[in-house]
Amino acid sequence: MLQKCCSFLGTTEGEGLVDLQIKLGPPLFVPNGQIGSFGALSQTKSLVRNRTDLFDLAFSGPAAGCAVSVVVFIVGLVLSGSGLPKVCCTS
Repeated sequence: MLQKCCSFLGTTEGEGLVDLQIKLGPPLFVPNGQIGSFGALSQTKSLVRNRTDLFDLAFSGPAAGCAVSVVVFIVGLVLSGSGLPKVCCTS
């Protein structure tokens, strides 16, 4: 369970994958005993050139997390049955 949670958090910290020439430090995961995690913090090692780069950097993490969530949701719907028991009538 912990590995799945950390892998999802690692996906949402996908800011490092965006080609913005902004140097980031490794993500620091902030744990919580009740809900698992508050998320992660990433330290910027270089200055951000303009606001559009800052927006792209801030948007890339939640967008990656949303994409993974949608894929996992669709896979879960496909793998789950209809939820109703199959009743066979032999009369």
